[in-house]
Amino acid sequence: MQTRWSDTELFNAIRGRESERNRALQHVVQHAGWRQQVLRHVVANNGTEEDGEEVFFDALCVFDRNLREDKFQEKSALNTYFFGIAKNKWLKRLAKHRPAWDAEKLYPKDQMLVDSAEEGLISAEHETVFAQVMAQVGERCKRIFELFHLGHSMAEIAQEVGISDADQAKKEKSRCKKRLLNLLAERPELRNFFNER
Repeated sequence: MQTRWSDTELFNAIRGRESERNRALQHVVQHAGWRQQVLRHVVANNGTEEDGEEVFFDALCVFDRNLREDKFQEKSALNTYFFGIAKNKWLKRLAKHRPAWDAEKLYPKDQMLVDSAEEGLISAEHETVFAQVMAQVGERCKRIFELFHLGHSMAEIAQEVGISDADQAKKEKSRCKKRLLNLLAERPELRNFFNER
């Protein structure tokens, strides 16, 4: 069985014949590491492994459908796109099953927006607005966010984006987050747009 898939191979297989699609989805479930990433996130944010399994498979259904229905705009890595779907699924569960004040304590609204933007997790209806936000934050910050959420170390990020060392990369990431928060503070219509969703 094929154990390494490029994004292009995975994308084409899911949109291809039934046999190819099944092989690709089996790879995502068993070999890609995406399942473990979702489980770690859910458990780290007041969930159980059982919750994580449910969120993973819910996200997989949405991911599969979006790719086949041309809702994925190919503006981020497939891993980034998938993890964003899963994270949003878990946020919605928390909001549904916990009092509003508790969900906001766990995920302050501004931080929720920062996390979504960092991951490039953009549903089809959010794409235009997020593109505007990322254009103002800058390509370098966008790349730092993407690499960080793909699991790269600060040393690897520094090398990838041309920063001197890991400490400077960490400082640059912090500056990028502050820039994003400042942008949201200056443009309440962006916050309102997402808070209404």
